[in-house]
Amino acid sequence: RQGRLAEADSVITVEARNLPRAAGPALHRRNVAYATGDYERQVAISDSLTKARANDVVTLTVILTDLARLARTRGQLAQSLRLAAEARDRTVAAGNPQARLDAALNEPEFDTWLRGDKAKSLRGIEAALAANPIEKIPAVQRPYTRLATLYARAGSPDAAKALLQQREASGYAASIEPIQREGERHQVLGEIAVAEKRYDDAVRE
Repeated sequence: RQGRLAEADSVITVEARNLPRAAGPALHRRNVAYATGDYERQVAISDSLTKARANDVVTLTVILTDLARLARTRGQLAQSLRLAAEARDRTVAAGNPQARLDAALNEPEFDTWLRGDKAKSLRGIEAALAANPIEKIPAVQRPYTRLATLYARAGSPDAAKALLQQREASGYAASIEPIQREGERHQVLGEIAVAEKRYDDAVRE
């Protein structure tokens, strides 16, 4: 992240020497490739890992998630959604309780952030919550921050404020470090300020 690629490469080399059977070194090399815009190398490493670790559910899920991000970066939205859905299916199968809701929010997120269709996004959020009630997910795993951000971007800041209040009262705070909790709160407040056209407040948040 600091652009110190030679140092990153040296650390990965040490990691590979000490953990020759681990997926970590290849995953880190793939991250460097993405960060430097070498997308073909990222895909090549991902393909190699997929073949080498066909039964490694965690690694395969990480690969799918990152390939979905790459497809989004390239503007291949349908491909991105397909890969993200496949990754979510794996996390659902592994017993992740919020995975279905997260998967259902992918398209509404694209609708508001990349397609500029706030009305469709709002309908998608409501449909996702109707099919996957947030109350049925353990409080510490509810995607409050993502949902509140989506509501704000879809033009419903009041819903975002309500979710922020629920987040504070739910026990969610017990699951994360205070600095992360505050960071997420300011993030949502900033999104709400943008939605309400309070741009100076948004900058401060």
